[in-house]
Amino acid sequence: KFRASAGKRRISNDICAPAYDALRASMMRYSFELSMWLLRYLLPVARDPSRNDVRVADADRFGEIVQSYQEDPCRRLIRMENGTYVLNSTLMGGFPAIPTANQSTSKLKTIRIVRGS
Repeated sequence: KFRASAGKRRISNDICAPAYDALRASMMRYSFELSMWLLRYLLPVARDPSRNDVRVADADRFGEIVQSYQEDPCRRLIRMENGTYVLNSTLMGGFPAIPTANQSTSKLKTIRIVRGS
């Protein structure tokens, strides 16, 4: 949960709230790509004993943390084969749903049900 204070008014946002599913779905694409790059390119170099220019304190633990970047921290979204993140079908009565932004209000509220995926 994020909390910020602007003068006397307090603002509190929970990134795991359903209103932010579309935002997280778009961010998760980048999180997944970052994870894959770190696992494919950085970590093997860091584990190479002949390389002294790249160091990771605990490569195994770092790998576990980086692997977790591929999953929605709120456990509401799952990754489809095409790389998009959708609402877990168990949350949508058996159908995966793609979170979308409500363009008229800029609030992330609406979802589009995807049948036959």
